[in-house]
Amino acid sequence: MTLTARIHKVFDSGTVKAIASVNIGDSFAVHGVKVLTGTKGDSVVMPSTKYKDKYQDTFHPIKREAREQINSVVMDAYQHYLAQGSPTPQGENQDMAQAM
Repeated sequence: MTLTARIHKVFDSGTVKAIASVNIGDSFAVHGVKVLTGTKGDSVVMPSTKYKDKYQDTFHPIKREAREQINSVVMDAYQHYLAQGSPTPQGENQDMAQAM
């Protein structure tokens, strides 16, 4: 399967730096993926919903390799957006066959 990301919105201040969507092949789209900034640099977090008193991911990769691929394609799209100032679909197609 191919994995692509698109940056929808970029923020100038705060901990949330960008909102993205990730397409997994031609079968699934995950919306609400965030790029956050922190003390250890930028990171990618999955969409979540508040349940009782805490937040739980509504979508998350099960295998480490899949998470790394999602992080990579989202961060590539974010870096391209910053360089180009454009929300066009970005991220090289990633082979997720091993991760799934």
